[in-house]
Amino acid sequence: MNIDFKKYCIKENATIKETMKLIDENVIGAAIVVEDGLKVKGLITDGDIRRALINGKNINESIKGIYNKNYKYVNKFESKKRAKEIMLKYKIRHLPVLDEEGVLTDLYFLDDLISYKEKDNYVFILAGGRGTRLKPLTEKTPKPMLNVGDKPILRTIIEQFKEYGFKNFIISLNYMGDVIEDYFKDGKQFDVNIDYVWEPKKLGTAGSIKLAKEKLNKPFIVINGDILTGIDFDDFLN
Repeated sequence: MNIDFKKYCIKENATIKETMKLIDENVIGAAIVVEDGLKVKGLITDGDIRRALINGKNINESIKGIYNKNYKYVNKFESKKRAKEIMLKYKIRHLPVLDEEGVLTDLYFLDDLISYKEKDNYVFILAGGRGTRLKPLTEKTPKPMLNVGDKPILRTIIEQFKEYGFKNFIISLNYMGDVIEDYFKDGKQFDVNIDYVWEPKKLGTAGSIKLAKEKLNKPFIVINGDILTGIDFDDFLN
């Protein structure tokens, strides 16, 4: 994300008055206290300033000693999903992202993480396998349609991607593919778009993708139709 950090960052020798002005203009109700090179020292909120003024501080004094050094953040290798969990848990609406040296690299906003931007990118799902290792469960049901909890694995996969803004799916079918196609149809009842390709024989991952190459003109994600994972698909695509 391209963020103008000047809108959110301030030095610890800044006055309370200067900090109040920055916080008022950046609309997040806080400022990130940094050294040179954007190394983060702490966070100061409008609440911190109010308490300081109530306790007798003057608006022309510096913010040194009143900002919070025990602040919440994520490192740049943690997922946006983890950032969202922290913000919801601690009821905060913004979270600094730091590198291993404590330097500010990004700033997450809760509103952005709650509603992911809708994507045109496709998710290509491999769902043509015979699931021989799960016999007899797969003798009458294709492996992606076996229930985990109260719904088929494949439905859970599609719903997980939908949470991250994905709406376009291509499902590669072979063994008992009609069961999958009859269940999902064109995807409209799940508020997504689903196309299908049929493998005349086992083609492998690259072979089945080739059947849909006309549609795959943007970066896309490939996943097996029997994998349940908690990864952040938005981060993964990026």
